[in-house]
Amino acid sequence: MENYSYIETRKVFSRLGFALTFSILSVNVVQLIVAGFMSAVDPNLLMTDWANFFLIAVSFYLIGFPLAYCMMKKIPTAVSQEKKRLTLRQLVEYGLISYAVMILLNFLTTFLLSFIELFKTESIVNPVQQVILTGSPWLSLLCIVVLSPIIEELLFRKILLDRVRIYGDKVAIIFTAIAFGFYHGNLSQLFYAVGLGIILAYIVLKTNQLKYSIGIHMFVNAMGSLILPMLIGDGSDLLRAQIASVIVVILITFGTILIIKNRKKVELVQGDLTIPESKLMQLVWLNHGVFAYLLFSIALIIMVTVVT
Repeated sequence: MENYSYIETRKVFSRLGFALTFSILSVNVVQLIVAGFMSAVDPNLLMTDWANFFLIAVSFYLIGFPLAYCMMKKIPTAVSQEKKRLTLRQLVEYGLISYAVMILLNFLTTFLLSFIELFKTESIVNPVQQVILTGSPWLSLLCIVVLSPIIEELLFRKILLDRVRIYGDKVAIIFTAIAFGFYHGNLSQLFYAVGLGIILAYIVLKTNQLKYSIGIHMFVNAMGSLILPMLIGDGSDLLRAQIASVIVVILITFGTILIIKNRKKVELVQGDLTIPESKLMQLVWLNHGVFAYLLFSIALIIMVTVVT
């Protein structure tokens, strides 16, 4: 492995951290400004089914994502690797594993939120669930199923991953997954986003193609925001709700079996630059940029959890 400067490595992660910090900060500031403007024009605008999607489009797609890219683009990327194809079976297996991980970690989140709610007078609002319940299926399809997976994969599994994979698969996967989870800015999505981020980063590192992670991301988002909600409807039809539950249980079961079956087949490649275990915390996490990003994200999560 090549020798390298600890100071340079720390600077790289710090710059990435600051890019994410300013990106997530801009997203939230723009949402507040736009929401305030809409409320001033007509308070009822914020109650429309397209309001949340409009806020996401303006703040993240048009501001937060381009800002993060502009701040990261001058950081060197890893040398392009040979692209590898997944068979249809492999793609389906990764999809089932991703869905199982997401749902199982969502159970953990639900338990944690239920515990927190014991000390609150009101239930904690799940931002995504709120968008799904108040928005139209077509807007959910466009925003949650199509656009968000594409933009998020470009940011976290392309732009960010390309700049940290030189330090090895383990560092790249953990760093991008945690960055992805905290970027959501709420406790409801934190854990399953980290879990999903781990799998999607691994897929991209193994195939060197973004299309697979985008497709799987679209699948899990479609299941949670479109397919199951449409199947369940308003919940008044018990049979439809039971069918949805059976589908989820089957998918989780197959996904869990695949996780157990393939757990020893995971291969992590050493990077051209290896960070010693004793230096990982100092260089990757305790630099100014990443520390600022995590601090802001945690503060945002606490605020959202306490206020909502």
